[in-house]
Amino acid sequence: MIASFSATASRAIRESQDEAKHAGSPEIKVHHLFTSLVNTVDGELRDLLELRGVTVENLRRTFSTPIASHQIPSPTGKHIPYSSETHKILDESVSHNMVAEPGHVLREILRNPTLEVASALEQYGVTHDLATTINRQLLPECA
Repeated sequence: MIASFSATASRAIRESQDEAKHAGSPEIKVHHLFTSLVNTVDGELRDLLELRGVTVENLRRTFSTPIASHQIPSPTGKHIPYSSETHKILDESVSHNMVAEPGHVLREILRNPTLEVASALEQYGVTHDLATTINRQLLPECA
């Protein structure tokens, strides 16, 4: 799957593995992918998110959950599978693009207001309408 993504998007996808491992998650969830994307984007989009308090540190804090006694953190080096939601986001990111950029992946996350990430972003004032505006203004090739 990773071959259909640009080098930057591929790096973010690989980093989502680390996000999931760090959280002790048995799968890569959309918020792990979103956090790694926020960590890799730069320019106007990053500035806009940071102005609203959407930083990697804040996202990690927002999505951190205590590890339950029955959960065992994934060992370093072990591949963690994508959740069905994350897999769908990645598939949709490449469905209309020859090579998907980070903006294409972000677009798919921001398009779905029912995801856990959407409710977390609303805490920072990033509503679905604002996310749509961000996509149109900053990611015109993704609109």
